[in-house]
Parts: sequence; structure tokens; C-alpha cells
Amino acid sequence: MHLNYFFLKPLCNELDAAWRGFTLGACFSQQKDELIFHFYRNEEEKFIRVSLIPQLTFISFPESFARGRKNNVDLFEEAIGGELEMVSITPYDRSFAMAFDNGYSFLFKMHGSRSNIIGTNKNGSQKLFRSQLLDDEGLTQEQLVSTLALTREHFDEVEGELRQFVPILGKETTAFLNGLGYDDTTIERKWALVTEMLSAFENPMFYICRWQEKVQLLLFKAGEVLMETGSAIEATTVYAQKVSREFYLKTELHPLLQRLRKELKQTESYLKQSKAKLIDLKEGKSYSQLADVLMANLHQVKEGQEEAVLDNFYTGQPVSIKLKRALSPQKNAEIFYRKAKNQKIEIEKLEEAVAAKETLVETVAEHLLHLEDMTDLKLIRQYIQQHGLAKESKQATINRPFKVFQIGLYEVWVGTNAKNNDELTLKYATKNDLWLHAKDVPGSHVVLKWRAGQNFPRPVIEQAAALAAYYSKRKTDTLCPVIFTPKKWVRKRKGAHPGAVIVEREEVIMVEPGLPN
Repeated sequence: MHLNYFFLKPLCNELDAAWRGFTLGACFSQQKDELIFHFYRNEEEKFIRVSLIPQLTFISFPESFARGRKNNVDLFEEAIGGELEMVSITPYDRSFAMAFDNGYSFLFKMHGSRSNIIGTNKNGSQKLFRSQLLDDEGLTQEQLVSTLALTREHFDEVEGELRQFVPILGKETTAFLNGLGYDDTTIERKWALVTEMLSAFENPMFYICRWQEKVQLLLFKAGEVLMETGSAIEATTVYAQKVSREFYLKTELHPLLQRLRKELKQTESYLKQSKAKLIDLKEGKSYSQLADVLMANLHQVKEGQEEAVLDNFYTGQPVSIKLKRALSPQKNAEIFYRKAKNQKIEIEKLEEAVAAKETLVETVAEHLLHLEDMTDLKLIRQYIQQHGLAKESKQATINRPFKVFQIGLYEVWVGTNAKNNDELTLKYATKNDLWLHAKDVPGSHVVLKWRAGQNFPRPVIEQAAALAAYYSKRKTDTLCPVIFTPKKWVRKRKGAHPGAVIVEREEVIMVEPGLPN
């Protein structure tokens, strides 16, 4: 219920009472689909952390938040410096708004996987945090307002059907009421259960519970109660901490455990097969013995003979030796000696491999023993890093022969010479990347790497353009025109000189040459 209207309403009331008069000092992102708001009043600081990751959507209010020195980007700059005037819930919708005295406002649309934050300035111009949600363009709080007829007359009309009477009730509350026998009782009893629940929601307590096999924020007691509080701010913050921990345990630890278990199973299977093969090699036919027996009985073997039965002085028993009729007995013996040498090498290598795999089994089993009992996410990450258990991504393995810069959440690649420019643009850049170059002068190709589902922020484009100007013949100019276009509009004509390309549908931006902040 952490995104339910009946929770967001008391949360907004609490925020409106406690946060009015605080000034917005910063709004930034340093992780995909996560936005941080920093408020202050005199020496007091407050923070809002909004996670819009589809599988992990929540609002929390940490006591502090350490902003990284790099890999972050400022957003909604027009709102900075505004003093919070009001926090208001959208009637019967999972959204609320924050209004500031500078005319800026934020609409927090908490619609599950379609959640978004929409900033609107005093002139009505909007910016979307998740710009890929195109349906949110132009969206206002008024458009999200709903009306409900929570009367007995309407209740009777829909025959007590919860989804028709209170469609915003939420699956958790519906499941809880069904657990009280709602579906199988009289219309009078149903009305009593619903009105009692809605009345409790007007002045609720908040419960963090483990219910239905997961941690949930509820407005009623269910399952194992982990925490009870009268503060919506505290409830959603604790809930966010717990579900984040469980989410990252699931996404980081569980796949690792599966990988280690699979590796252990495969290694044990390899050991079983290899040890069986070693036994066969050691206890089976010995080519060295066959060669010795053949050499000791050359006088009994005739040219062109395909098989010879000779006394094996190693075992005291006769042995049948198959021969190549086209070869002399001595040449046949040489073949057996060569096979004996190869057999010895094969046994040695197999014994080395078995020893290495036995060590690996012990190591993997030890990792599993430690990790399966660990619950602290920080310690788990430390253990993974210390023992080199992180699975290296394909991108990380690429040896990129060009300069790499970080601008907020975006990577920028810069060519180092004409030949390298061709390689960067034609081999490494993808069609959705943004390609930049100083206009009408020699310079480096610059590629601003695309982030899935996001538009390139203007400040990021400007800094990437400054790089393109810096690595060009206009490096010392006060201002430099830089062209930019999606890489798909950049092509190379056959036979053109290294670094020479044809650019279509370009735009021009004027920037001061320089390196990123």
C-alpha cells in the first residue's frame, strides 16, 4: 500500500505540516530512475529519495544522503531556490504535488511501473524525469483527479463489489477483507467491514509487515508485524530500506548463488568423469608393456602378421597384440612406445586437472557456505569484491582505444586521431548515440553514449560539445560552433580520407571549449 491513495493522503498531510518553509537546494540523479531532493532551512536539512525503478518504486526520507563527486547530474534547475508552500494529495489518485513560491511545482505520479515526476515552471513549461513516458507530456494534477460515491446507495447498487465501489482500495486491502470472509457474508456485514476499514484509513496507524511472503507497508495488521508507527514518513522510509535490501539481495546474491551452485555441480560432474577415465587409463591396456613384450619376442613375430599372441612377462599370462600388417614388428613396437608416451602425458594432465578441479570444488563450496548465511548487503558486496566473484560485463571487457569521460550518468568517448576517429564512429558507436564535432575545422569525433529510454539532457549535450570544441583546432577560441546529430545520420563515403565523414540532419550549438566539470 506504499503507493496507495489511502497511504499517500496522510503522507502528504504530514509533509505539508512539517516541510512548509523549507527551500529546495538541489535536485539530482546519480542512479538510473532515482531522483534525490535536498531541502534546507537554516541549519536543518531534509531529503527525499524517489526510486522509480519498475520493480522498486517508492518514496523515502533518509536523514542524510551523500552525493557522489562524479556520476551524477543536476535536474530541474529552475526549481532550485524555491520555498515549499504546499504539499497536496490528488483526490482519489496515486499522485500528489509540491508547490513552491517561485511558481515551480512537482507532480509525483506514483502509478507503479508508469511512475514519473513532472516539473512545471511558472510559465507552464514542463520537464519529465522519465522522458520516455510520452503520455505524461502536458499532464497536470487536475487531470488525475477522480471522484467516488462512497454512499450506502452506491454500495447497494454494485452489490458490495469492492472493485466497483472503491476501485482505489488496492489488492492488499481487498485480500485482507476477503480473509475476513467478505465474499461469503451478507450485504449488511460487507457494508460494516468496508466502512470500518475506510474510517480507520482516515486516521491510520502504519505497519511494516511480512505478509503474503513479502514485506509490505499496510494500514492494518496482517501477518508478522515488523514495525508499527504513527508517522507515514517513518513508515515509508523503513519500508524502502527493507524492500531495497531484499530486492538487491535477490538481484545480486541469488544469481551469484545460482551461478556458484551450477559451477559446483558441473565441476563435481567433471571430477567424476575424469577420475573414472584415470582408472581406465591406469588399469587398462598399457602400451608401454605391449611394446616391451613385442620387442622381447620379435623372433616370434612374422612380417605382415596382423595379430600375435605372446607371453606377457609382466603378468605371466599370454596377451593378444594387434599389429599393422604393413609395418615391421619393430615399427609396430615404436607405435606402442609413442602411444605409451602420449598415454603418460594424458594421465599427468588429467591428474593435474583433477587436482585443480578438487581445489575449485573446495573454494566454491566455501564461498557458498559463507554467502548462504550472509544477510548484510554491504558485507555481501565486500565479500564479492574481495574474492573476485562479480561477473564482468561484456562492456567492461572491451578495450576501448579512445578517451573516455563521464558527464553525470553519461559516458562520452573522444577519438585520438583520424584513424581512431573512424574506428570510434564506425565500429564502436551505435545508431542511438549522439555524434558531435567542431564545425568546419579538424578535430576529434565525439560520441555521447545513449542511455536506454532517456533523452539527452541539454546540459550534458553542452558539456559533450565543449569537449568536441576542446579537441579541435578551435580549442583556443572564446566560442566554438559544434555540430551534433544521432550517429545514424553519420556515414563515410567509400575512399574518403581517415576521419572524413558525411553528416546529415545536424544541429549547431555554440559552446566554450573545455573539459567536463
